[in-house]
Amino acid sequence: MKNFAAKLQAAYEAWGESGGRTPDRFMALVTPEIELHSVVDTSLPHVSTAGPYYGKAGIFHYFAKMAEKWEMIEMHTRNIIVGQSSVVWYGHSSWRNLQTLRRYESPKIQIWNVEKDRGLASSVFMMLDTYSFADAMGMLPSPENS
Repeated sequence: MKNFAAKLQAAYEAWGESGGRTPDRFMALVTPEIELHSVVDTSLPHVSTAGPYYGKAGIFHYFAKMAEKWEMIEMHTRNIIVGQSSVVWYGHSSWRNLQTLRRYESPKIQIWNVEKDRGLASSVFMMLDTYSFADAMGMLPSPENS
């Protein structure tokens, strides 16, 4: 599990350095049957990046949608917690929506459930500030219109 955590840390570092444009290290850490779920799936189901996503093709599609809609401003890891069958990434990210130009800033938690025998993640669950996300998408009234 510690080996997976080290690879995950490297994947987040590479992704941050690329401005959220190169998810290849994440792709190397997942099973072909990977499932990606997020709080956005149920709280904002009509948003283009809402999932869930299934399989490596689905995960790649998620990253492509993010690159199409968002510009990463910064991302950093605060902690990685290793459990018996999961690795939890806790960090912070800032993005700019490419249509509204509004900034989205949020703490993030991602839970990676890892199959010990394969050493790969079979599911990921993401938690983030959906209010800030919706505001950056232009889904909330702007303060000047209130």
